[in-house]
Amino acid sequence: MLSKIQITSWILKIPSFEALAKTLALMTKKSQKKYALTIVTQICVTFLDVLGLLTFAAMASLVINQAGGDGESSQNSIVRNILNLASMEEKSFQTQMIYLGLFVSAFFLFRTVGSMIMLRKMMHFLAEEGGQISVSLFTGLLNSSFEERQKIGSHRAINAITEGINRIVIGILGSFATLIADLTLIVIMLCALLLFDVKLVGISVLFFISIISIVHLYSGRNSVKLGEEKAATDVQTASYIQIALLNYRELFVRGKLDFFARRVLRLRNQNIRLAGELWFLPFIGKYTLETSIVLGGFLLAVYQVYSVGTLTAGATIAIFLVAGTRLAPAILKVQQSFLFIKGASGQAIDTFGLFDIAKFKKDNTKLDFQENHRKVDSSANSIVLSFKNVSFAYENSQDYIIQNINLDVERNEFLVITGPSGAGKSTMLDLALGIKVPQVGNISLFGKNPKAALENSNGKIAYIPQNLFLSDTSIKENIAFGFELEEIDEEQVLMCLESVNLKDFVLALPAGIETRVGEFGSILSGGQRQKIAIARALYTNPELVVLDESTSALDLTAEIEVLNVLAALKSSITFLAIAHRGQILKFADRVITLNNGNLKENLI
Repeated sequence: MLSKIQITSWILKIPSFEALAKTLALMTKKSQKKYALTIVTQICVTFLDVLGLLTFAAMASLVINQAGGDGESSQNSIVRNILNLASMEEKSFQTQMIYLGLFVSAFFLFRTVGSMIMLRKMMHFLAEEGGQISVSLFTGLLNSSFEERQKIGSHRAINAITEGINRIVIGILGSFATLIADLTLIVIMLCALLLFDVKLVGISVLFFISIISIVHLYSGRNSVKLGEEKAATDVQTASYIQIALLNYRELFVRGKLDFFARRVLRLRNQNIRLAGELWFLPFIGKYTLETSIVLGGFLLAVYQVYSVGTLTAGATIAIFLVAGTRLAPAILKVQQSFLFIKGASGQAIDTFGLFDIAKFKKDNTKLDFQENHRKVDSSANSIVLSFKNVSFAYENSQDYIIQNINLDVERNEFLVITGPSGAGKSTMLDLALGIKVPQVGNISLFGKNPKAALENSNGKIAYIPQNLFLSDTSIKENIAFGFELEEIDEEQVLMCLESVNLKDFVLALPAGIETRVGEFGSILSGGQRQKIAIARALYTNPELVVLDESTSALDLTAEIEVLNVLAALKSSITFLAIAHRGQILKFADRVITLNNGNLKENLI
């Protein structure tokens, strides 16, 4: 004898129910209760179908009695109870038929309208829940370590946070809610039909269960497989498209644009084929069920005519046909819901994997780095950044890439760290900014550990990357990056543009600071884009600016122009830069070479 726990464990090992259990675990207790309430409400609405069926049965029995049918029966007893309940037993046959017809129509109409309303409310609830789960996953990914985010990859993360969550919320939770409501309707309707013919109900149930089981076994396996394959091609297609767009010039020169076009074409053809097959799967059940109903109806009619007579058979068949108009869509939706859950489960496997990597927490919107308006107290610190006996090794490596580093960066100093590729220069910046944590030693930024300093910096620490990302929005929004539109100080934007010698250029544009820069800043030259990067850093009035090979992609003239802009700011800002080339070294107060994990100060 299996225990309740053993049965539950066995059910949860079924892939579809396992995915459902995982999805429910993503919701808060409050949301789980709301979800359960929506299912219960949908179930309650299905009782209107039963009332409609019983009322129609009363009409059929009245017709038999009026025609001089089979006298006293269980059906007649049910009819008398219904008429007594509606206070219509003494009314004429025509009046009874009119009222009962109105009741049947009303019950079925209210059931349809009620189901539509509840379904819409449930979709609104699931949309809100999906948004909350998405932001919680996104927050978890942002809070995860730098190495973990690199392993995940941007395309995989984007797919999980967007389409992956949609599949989980709509494909699994939405489908399960309708599945339960439709299963309840089927059970209740079958119980009601038992009042009229137990043997007929038993034969019908066995017949349809056999048909649906065969269809479901075939469609279910294919649904999971197709779902997994489609999710994989979604990610691959997005990756190839982005690579082609970001590397257009190189691919154009190499004559390899057609390579990516062919890859995308092949993947899109495969993806659309998979989407078409997933879309068609439910229709297999639909057409099979329609054929089964026609065949089953014929067999039912023959059986009834020969067993109980023409008049009673006609009434019974009419009742079963009316029930069939409600049962057939419910049976079809049950089969489709199972397929949707299986398909969504297959497509969401990768998404479920990210919840573990991101250490997902329910209703979590709190970043480890919260925007904080407390100003970091840097006035008392003559040493802006300090490394004390710092050593660092990458995960699964025994060799330190940074070994026993000691370094102090003074206020308003322009310090450049140079060295060969792979020497660990970028790693030093990551350590300084708290992106990576050393295994040995201590780092302080404005007298605090880097994470605490950044949390309280209020923009006093800025970072300028080698490859600046410019969104296809206005110059104003790109400079005030991360600020809401209504929060942007336009005077501060203009001051920043003036500091980098771009104010006149921007104001000469037709839309001024409202001018859109195009995708990746396509309307600007390389030097202008880098000046926008500096203006963005200056917007929050920083005291420390970190430059990650920020001028290495510029030509000599543009690089010198940008460096002159930085040099003019040295009196109020501390600069920490890493570089390969020599021009920036001419502007430095101090140059340090990093090689084989060790620092060596150069004489200028």
